[in-house]
Amino acid sequence: MKQSRRLQEIFAKDFAKDMAKDMAKDMAKDMVKDIAKDMAHEMAKDVAKDMAHEMAKDMAKDVAKDMAHEMAKDMAKDVAKEAEDRGKTSVVLEMLRSKLPMETIAQVSKFSLERVQELGRLHGLL
Repeated sequence: MKQSRRLQEIFAKDFAKDMAKDMAKDMAKDMVKDIAKDMAHEMAKDVAKDMAHEMAKDMAKDVAKDMAHEMAKDMAKDVAKEAEDRGKTSVVLEMLRSKLPMETIAQVSKFSLERVQELGRLHGLL
């Protein structure tokens, strides 16, 4: 009986050791899984943040390029319009110096009669 009891104790100790080892392995596996999951989550957040930052920079560059392009087009139109107006003004002044009728000058230049008269007064031609 003593021997049987002794065998039971040894068996119980071995069984307890094996259970403890299995539990420790399972706990270690779970810990590794949790750590890996947390690391993957943090890495994914960092990657997403970096991607969003790069996308925002690229979008800002594109918007800035588009805005600069539109501004340049608008400026070119304004300069062309101003040059056209100066050219028309020069022609109107020459017509006024030539004593052409103001109605004719307005019709030809597409300036209003008031604008033709204003130019004439500003340049001392009326």
